[in-house]
Amino acid sequence: MAQNPDVQKELYEEVSSNVTEDGNLSVEYFTSKTDSAYLNAVLRENHRITPPIALNLVKENVLDEIELHGETIPKQSLVICDTRSVGMDKDIVPNPDVFDPTRWLNKDQIMSRKGTPARVLDHPLYREPFSAGARKCPGSRVANYEVKTMLSQLVLDWKISLKDEGKANWRDIEYFNGLTVQPTVPELVFEKRA
Repeated sequence: MAQNPDVQKELYEEVSSNVTEDGNLSVEYFTSKTDSAYLNAVLRENHRITPPIALNLVKENVLDEIELHGETIPKQSLVICDTRSVGMDKDIVPNPDVFDPTRWLNKDQIMSRKGTPARVLDHPLYREPFSAGARKCPGSRVANYEVKTMLSQLVLDWKISLKDEGKANWRDIEYFNGLTVQPTVPELVFEKRA
């Protein structure tokens, strides 16, 4: 949010329009996808750029040669399923280094991905950070509500900016890639909203 003041402003406008008369965030804001469309898009864009785990699954094709989407995979080949590269591929995501939540809201952009390699961005296993279907993380609903509530309340109460404007791009943030991606959070300035 600190690196993207325009995004923060738009999110603040959405969040503040969903505050009840007693000053609390409405339950509908978190349960209605239309009321919280921009919040959901911000979180989805965050997961695209900085997934918590840069996961690569390595499998060996042990049984026989197979054909997958027109490509032949020879027997005894290693196949790597990379969860991060797709979201950063310029052929799939226009301007991948730009934090742009509207890429998930613009109906024309969504429709233009259908029938192209970029359709993978809208696949349930890619667009949701907790998998999908019967194997979906059982705690995903709680985690989603926690993140949405925390981010909404934070943006509602505080305007967040960077103390050092030199780290205006997410690539400027140093990180350690261990079991999870661990960024070194730059010093932030919190300004109480009126």
